[in-house]
Amino acid sequence: YKSMFPNDENLKKATDYSEELNYRIARHYDFIANFYWKKDKCSAVISRYEEILDRYSKYDDLKKKAVEHISKCYEKLANDLENKKIEKDFSFYTKNNSAEELHKKSKDILLFLN
Repeated sequence: YKSMFPNDENLKKATDYSEELNYRIARHYDFIANFYWKKDKCSAVISRYEEILDRYSKYDDLKKKAVEHISKCYEKLANDLENKKIEKDFSFYTKNNSAEELHKKSKDILLFLN
């Protein structure tokens, strides 16, 4: 719309509406991630919050929450691997990373907040 009608009188309204809808979509991802967080499904939490970081990182409130939860989930997966509570092939994240790598990812993701 912006490129087709750059001088349209409704451009501001359309831009504002588009921004509002994008935030609602980002909040929906957060809602789903929270559901998985309550169910202690760390792999699902990570994938939903990574989506927020990839597509909606301009929303600082959601970005902060996403980073904190991803960090905690990496840490939990690493600890569960070390304590043999889960198998190496438990999920994409544990299959492709050692416990040490997951601990590192837990710390590295926090740098995203800076």
